[in-house]
Amino acid sequence: MKSDLCQAFIDLLPKNASVLDVGAGLGTYSAKFAQAGFRVVAIDEKPRPDTLRENKSIEWIEMDIREWLLREPKDKFRGIFIRNVIQFLSKPFVEDILIPRLRSM
Repeated sequence: MKSDLCQAFIDLLPKNASVLDVGAGLGTYSAKFAQAGFRVVAIDEKPRPDTLRENKSIEWIEMDIREWLLREPKDKFRGIFIRNVIQFLSKPFVEDILIPRLRSM
């Protein structure tokens, strides 16, 4: 199922798209997106995994998604991948900040 979800996401995007991976964790999906030729911005509270240290296609941001969104990032993305994150955020944050900010990207 995991690889099916990842491949379905990849198939939806044009070549060389920019992808935001929210809650990137170990960077498994970030690495797959980079391997597919996308420019990837991965955001997670945890430090960049050692397995991704050499991957120049992935910009790793070590920060809470709430803090990052409140800084009003100017990046634009063709794909935003969020998995296992939203359930940890408050409903007002998701409705009032997360969804509107991600839509503007």
